[in-house]
Amino acid sequence: MRTAWPSRRRAAASTSAQVGKGGAASEAGEEFIDGLEGFGFVEQGHVADAGHDQSGHARALDRSLRDLRALTTHTPDGNVIAAGIPWYVTVFGRDSLVTSLQTLPFYPAIAIATLEALASLQSESDDPWRDAEPGKIAHELRTGELARAGVLPFSPYYGTADATPLWLVLLAETCAWTGDLELARRLWPNALRALEWIDRYGDHRPIQ
Repeated sequence: MRTAWPSRRRAAASTSAQVGKGGAASEAGEEFIDGLEGFGFVEQGHVADAGHDQSGHARALDRSLRDLRALTTHTPDGNVIAAGIPWYVTVFGRDSLVTSLQTLPFYPAIAIATLEALASLQSESDDPWRDAEPGKIAHELRTGELARAGVLPFSPYYGTADATPLWLVLLAETCAWTGDLELARRLWPNALRALEWIDRYGDHRPIQ
């Protein structure tokens, strides 16, 4: 909701790391920021930090950093988090969206890149082979020779019901946390198509 945006922006600002300003960020927090910088995620000082190093906290932060670095995959829209190693090192609708939601308070660039990457793959046609319908958000993208040759339907594949509503949730949350109205305007046509897919193609059967 529009009225929620200021409070979320204040919450994000209140946890911002003061990197380069007297060393207020913890050692683990600095490593986290440095690691994300190495993968093009972050500009110095633009990541939230927990502020102090408690028992177990630095280990959890370090482990999270290592996992994020290992799962990074590159797209024309920026770096996004892949679904898993070794078989799912690709843009994967549900997994990339959920991870973006979880990292949103710390660095929204991951969420923005994920939103834009999936928007660029949004279906414009009805293609049963790939389980595609107009407005649907992709489930999985593969670029290997079998996908390119049409032997496999993953170019991309749309066989999931949850990626489309999750994409809308991430868009709303990203705009709420960042106040980025330009992002909302830019992706508004994609949002309308996603909503239309939900209304037109969503499963209307009652829950048993």
